Amino acid sequence: MKFKDISSLLKDIPYMSSTQGKIIYELIIKHKLVNILELGTAYGTGSCYMASALDEIKSGHIITIDKADSAHKSPNVEDLAKKCNLSTYITSISANTTYNWELMKLIDKNTVNGICQPIFDFCYLD
Repeated sequence: MKFKDISSLLKDIPYMSSTQGKIIYELIIKHKLVNILELGTAYGTGSCYMASALDEIKSGHIITIDKADSAHKSPNVEDLAKKCNLSTYITSISANTTYNWELMKLIDKNTVNGICQPIFDFCYLD
C-alpha cells in the first residue's frame, strides 16, 4: 500500500504521527525488513504503517504485543488492520501483565540446544 493511502486512513488515530510513520515505512522498504516485532500496540497505528510497507514489498509479517487492555481501545489493532485491509500481515498478542512473558515464550520456542535462533530482523519498541 502506498504511503499516501495509509497515511490518509490513519490521519486521525493516535499515537504514531504521519512523519514517524513515513520514517518506519521507508526503513522497512529500503532494508526489506520482513520479520517484525512490535512491543506496544496501543491503537495499532504503528502496526498498520509497518504492515503497509510489507504490503508494498509483498512479503513479511508483524507480531505486535501489548497488555490485554489495548484490545479494548477503539479502534484496536484488529479493527484498524481490517479497515486498512492489512490483517494478513499482523498477529496481535494480548499479554495479561507485560510483554516479557510473551517474549519468553518466543525465546523458548526458538531455542535449539541452548541457542536462541533469531526470528526478527526489526524490533520496534513503542
